[in-house]
Amino acid sequence: MWCLPCGRSAYLEDETLIVLIGPSGSGKTSFIRQLAGDLSDPATYRFNKPTTRITATTVDIQGVDITLLDTPGIGSLASGRELSGYDIFRLVRNWLQNKSAHLTGILYFQNVDNKQPVRPDIDYFSGI
Repeated sequence: MWCLPCGRSAYLEDETLIVLIGPSGSGKTSFIRQLAGDLSDPATYRFNKPTTRITATTVDIQGVDITLLDTPGIGSLASGRELSGYDIFRLVRNWLQNKSAHLTGILYFQNVDNKQPVRPDIDYFSGI
């Protein structure tokens, strides 16, 4: 996982807002489910539909509310075309603008199946 702190206040004073990005199947949704206390077997998650829009889940970790934004996977299909990192950036930017929110951080997930780690191209996220 790569973490890029954004250095801005969250949209609520006592809340932290973190977006999870990465390819489909890299574990973004499973990570959120585990933090939210979903006790289902993580192996069953792969049979769920892929994330198609941004979904916000707030979890309490040691008294701190943390809102995690689940995003569609980079490389997943939407409207018949493959989503790029920039497409995900636009979805996140629009979501933040609609909520008058600011990111606290970014978690980048990668598939563990990859033989060689790929450096994420997420430079455009530094502007939000």
